[in-house]
Amino acid sequence: MNLVLFLDIQLFYFINHFPHTFLSDTVMRLVSWGAYAVPAILIIWTVWKNKEGRGRRVLTLVTLYALGYLLVEGLKIAVGRPRPFLTLPDVTTVGSLPDSYSFPSGHTALAFLTAALFRKKWLWIFAVFVGISRIYLGVHYPADVTFGAIFGIIYGFLYENLQYRRYRPC
Repeated sequence: MNLVLFLDIQLFYFINHFPHTFLSDTVMRLVSWGAYAVPAILIIWTVWKNKEGRGRRVLTLVTLYALGYLLVEGLKIAVGRPRPFLTLPDVTTVGSLPDSYSFPSGHTALAFLTAALFRKKWLWIFAVFVGISRIYLGVHYPADVTFGAIFGIIYGFLYENLQYRRYRPC
């Protein structure tokens, strides 16, 4: 086993074997669920706040998130990494278990994309907790979460850079 894989597994067990209580399991499931709820709430808030051009904004954001989802799902199929609860012994799982591949973490990619687009400090902190929750819940390795974060950040900043160049004042 190479060193990177060894460290990935050891860090997985370190986070996954944090004490599991009803409260901690519930909080981690809510944080994980928030990876989808927070962007939806922010899109609604953005539309409500900015009445002018709202249709285009909604279409742009929804398309951006949908394309990101498709790219992540395509990477999952291309890489084909099984989830930790399928390959490792003694994994603590919480909640329903996904049947897709593990790499990269879509929840984490979405959370970091949201942080990159809306650029609020609390969103960056929340995105880190989403990544940790995915490991805690037993459904992702740390490498899955790390790459999901990198993907979300690059995708978000790439979009922002292209938007700035497209609509930059002359």
